[in-house]
This record gives sequence, structure tokens and C-alpha cells, in this order.
Amino acid sequence: METTKLKLKVGMHEFEAEGTPEFVQEQLKAFRELIAQTPTTKAPSPSGSPSPSSMLVQESTESGLTTTAMDITGIEEQLTKIMKIDGRIVSLTVRAETLTDAALLVIYGQKMLRKNDTVSGSEIMAGLTATGLRVPRVDRLLEQMGDAGNVIVLGVHRAKRYRLTNIGLDKARRLAGKLIDTVA
Repeated sequence: METTKLKLKVGMHEFEAEGTPEFVQEQLKAFRELIAQTPTTKAPSPSGSPSPSSMLVQESTESGLTTTAMDITGIEEQLTKIMKIDGRIVSLTVRAETLTDAALLVIYGQKMLRKNDTVSGSEIMAGLTATGLRVPRVDRLLEQMGDAGNVIVLGVHRAKRYRLTNIGLDKARRLAGKLIDTVA
């Protein structure tokens, strides 16, 4: 049985498929159709493929709104309205709806404001405490967030570190956008 493996990247879109040649071709065709349906904000780059900055990032939210690449940049530039940095600690200056949302935002703040992709549990705990939230054990909360698909848990025991998944990153951006709108 012949197996084909194909992996490619077009702008910010990635494609990977493995299987029979017919299956891979079918998946590639569906991928091309999806990319062709994605609206762009300006003309494609000279290479013929859309540049990542010209693509609209579409996120479905509970309210049915979408967030554009411009909105994402705006959110990241305005994070200091809802977060503050004190050394290694990133805390919220506004109240999140749930403890899970607050933890997600603290991890997002670590990623965007401190360029810290893999955050330790003690950094998250310190951020939540500085925000004014009391959590006896943050590791259990983070395990639940991992089970929900919002964070990736790396390491074992005291060496655990936490990183946002793409789903968690999108959710954190939406939450940050909502909170920024409330303070603006």
C-alpha cells in the first residue's frame, strides 16, 4: 500500500496530510478551496500567495463576531490597559468573569508582554494572587484547562510549565478584547 505525506505552508495557513495518494489529493483540494474562500485585506504578495499580514483571521465567538488581524494587533498593543508587569509577574488590573478566564489571561499576558511562551505554575499563581484572586492549588486548575484544550502541560511534578494552544490563544485574545472594551 502506497503512502504519501504532504506538508506545506501558504502564508499563515498550514496543511499536513498523510495517507493514500487519492486521500492526500482530496484533502489538498479541500484545503485550496478553504484558502480561496479566505478574504484578504489587500492584494496578494508578489510570490502569489497571500502574506500573513494581508489575511483576515476569522474566529467564531459566542456572539458570532469575527476578529481581524488588525483587531488582534490592536488588542496586543492595548494589553497594558488590563494588565501590569512587575518583574516576572503579570497580573490583571480588571476582574475576569471566572478564575479560568483570569488564568488564561495571565498566561496570555506572559506570552505577549514578557515574551514568555512557557509559563511556570508559580508565575501564574503569583499573577492570580497579585490580581486579588485566591487559589489554593493552581496546578489543578491548569490541568482542567489542559483537558479542555486551552493549554499544553509540559514537564512533570514541580518542573511543569504551561503553554497556550491555538484554541487557548484565540480564547484569550477574545477575552482580552472584551475586557479592553470595558475599560476604554
